[in-house]
Amino acid sequence: MTISLFKLPTVVIHDILEYIGQVDTFNIYRSSSFASRNLKYLRPADKHFRLSIDLKNYEIHFMGVHYFTVKEYPAKQDPTVLLENKAFGDVHVKLHERDSKYTDIYCNPAQKNQVVRKIGDHFIKRFGIETADQLFFPNNKFSAETIEWICNLNLTWTSVWACGGSENPTDPTYARLFDDGFLRCVTGLFVAEFPVPQNFMPTNFLRSPLNLSTFSLDHAHWITKEHLLCMNFPRVNLSKSKLTVKEISECFNNWKEGREFNWTQLNIIMADDRELDIEKIAEGISQPNQIAMIGRNKTVTFKCSNDKMIRITLNADKLRLKCEYLG
Repeated sequence: MTISLFKLPTVVIHDILEYIGQVDTFNIYRSSSFASRNLKYLRPADKHFRLSIDLKNYEIHFMGVHYFTVKEYPAKQDPTVLLENKAFGDVHVKLHERDSKYTDIYCNPAQKNQVVRKIGDHFIKRFGIETADQLFFPNNKFSAETIEWICNLNLTWTSVWACGGSENPTDPTYARLFDDGFLRCVTGLFVAEFPVPQNFMPTNFLRSPLNLSTFSLDHAHWITKEHLLCMNFPRVNLSKSKLTVKEISECFNNWKEGREFNWTQLNIIMADDRELDIEKIAEGISQPNQIAMIGRNKTVTFKCSNDKMIRITLNADKLRLKCEYLG
């Protein structure tokens, strides 16, 4: 005799679900929209699955549970591999479940980006996911479209990587990527490897509170002194910076005089033609005789008017500045 799980009393279902593993729970979610609607309230997907979407390698992972990989149709089909027709919205693909954890999805090469997004839409809606774990997307002709898709999902992401690529993104991509509206989707790590034009300047950046834990830029030449003073993230990494010694010194003088900051570590790597001088950076915050040598690096520690302690270390190459909040 077969009994439908969802016809049992709620208390009994709760007890049964306690003994069902992640893989079985995942398969119940996948089995039908009816099952997923009931399961959303009894065993929320956010608490049991870590969703990762990778638009660079065309993969969707429910970490440790199931892995979907989008591939091009093979040049020669293996007759022993049975492919199942499947539609995700208006996109039609073929599936091959290799085993209980791995599924290959085949489509035309030009569709791969769209297929990953459609599959993401499907599972996010089916599972009722509100917080996802990781998102990777490359710098290519789909970048602006991808960013718009991310914003329309109304999800929060624990980490987002805007990966480097061979193509320069269009102007709307920069403006949308470094925009408070987009960055509010991220609650943890944000890494941007995209190359950025020399004349780029955002219009809606750091104008409202953001909840990032780490903000990391590979191309930070457009970051200004005003931006740096507003970066209240625990960890900030800026590469290829074009801030001047005077601007960096002014930031430290602001913090010494009591301007609030939330970072615990600030790392600045200068553009190759921008050497720093720690004696000039330390002007107004310490005496020259307080600058010490640690190996080949120079360091200085100072106290702010609000009793916070900051240590600055300049690497021997004069291009790498490490700033630490000591308490």
